[in-house]
Amino acid sequence: MKKMKKNYTLTLGLVCSLVLNTYSQWNVQTNKALAAQRSVRNISIANATTAWISFSDGSGTSNPPKSLREFSKTTDGGATWTSRTITSLASGLELNQISGVSDMIAYAAFADTKNGGALISKTVDGGVTWTTSFNTPDPGWANVINFWDAQTGVWTGDPSGSPKAFEIYTTTNGGTNWNKKTAPAPNNAAEYGIPSVSAVNGNHIWFGTTNGRVYHSPDKGNTWTVGSTNAPGTINLTKVVTAIAFQDGNTGFAIVNDTYYKTTNGGATWAVFNSFTGIPYTSSIAYVPGTTNTYYSVGDKSSSTGSSYSQDGGNTWINIDDIQHNAVAFFNSQIGWAGGFAQADGSGTTGGIYKWDGSVGILKNEVNNTVFGLYPNPSKETLTLRVDEKAFDKNLQVNIFDVVGRKVYSTTSTINSGTIELNLTDLHNGTYFIKVDNGNQEYVEKFIILK
Repeated sequence: MKKMKKNYTLTLGLVCSLVLNTYSQWNVQTNKALAAQRSVRNISIANATTAWISFSDGSGTSNPPKSLREFSKTTDGGATWTSRTITSLASGLELNQISGVSDMIAYAAFADTKNGGALISKTVDGGVTWTTSFNTPDPGWANVINFWDAQTGVWTGDPSGSPKAFEIYTTTNGGTNWNKKTAPAPNNAAEYGIPSVSAVNGNHIWFGTTNGRVYHSPDKGNTWTVGSTNAPGTINLTKVVTAIAFQDGNTGFAIVNDTYYKTTNGGATWAVFNSFTGIPYTSSIAYVPGTTNTYYSVGDKSSSTGSSYSQDGGNTWINIDDIQHNAVAFFNSQIGWAGGFAQADGSGTTGGIYKWDGSVGILKNEVNNTVFGLYPNPSKETLTLRVDEKAFDKNLQVNIFDVVGRKVYSTTSTINSGTIELNLTDLHNGTYFIKVDNGNQEYVEKFIILK
């Protein structure tokens, strides 16, 4: 009688699919953008099948890139995308960020570059028509918008009034009414917010400024504090916060002038983070929800472009490709998108949107298991496997995979007094997965090589 193979893992029976999927990668999706050289500005994932994205002009004719009133939406997980221009609003409005709630409902933050001021617009029919939810003549542009559900949201804008104060409004009834909130004053008259530079985790929201500072609200925009990265340089030039990501209410990253800064207290204080291996790119960074501490980075770094991810909180970065992506967002460890540049082809435009094919990160529901273990972790060269000899046969097949699924080590080993020692001197620094298999049972666990 054939034995049933059992599967012992750290995730309650779910083997990390990253190890088993040899071809995890970005797959370009069929997207007919409205014109060539459209650059994805922000990605808002409403659910497992619905995502909304906004665009900027990536032709290089405007610096910084001009926001557009164009967006794309998918309702089938990216199999098809529909692109539209919002034409029902006044001229001079530029779409800075979009927040999708469902396949039908989304909110958008606009800057009135012609007359000054901010405008918030809403659609309830999937983007076919848009209506004004909020409009202010104050000179502060709307930069960031986020809705936690169809009713509860916040938008933040540039400072206005006398004395200067950041424009921040919240709603609890779908934008019918907006309530003005207060926040710490800008450092000086030259400090502004930045279009679409924000992060959300649970009830927390953060936005960045042109003076290296990060504003934080722990309660959906009702109260605010601010912390400075103390980045050197010149306001509006080399002190601009270009990306933010948080894995919980305390721990996260901000990027200023291609430098990573890390906080462990919600952004109250920041420190330069440079103790890493690999390349963390600096155009956009995203935490992968549901994982322990997995981040994804895209963009450029020095003379390199591409994407990478880290499964150990930013200490080790694994490169994926050399394509120039501009934005990235994940819904969970299985679903994520990156945005780049739409290119012209024979039938119009294509590309610019990429979906992750595979899985990243170790899920948070890891549990202790006495059947199998390894130490030390991280390891320099030698890894010791602790094996319950009652649960496994004497001879074990041992395979090690890197984070993109390539097999980098393989051996058949004999259990000796409950342990197996592996010499891994040929492995480079990075994150790996080890899989042991004797034909009847298998077990997968993550470990790190750090020399």
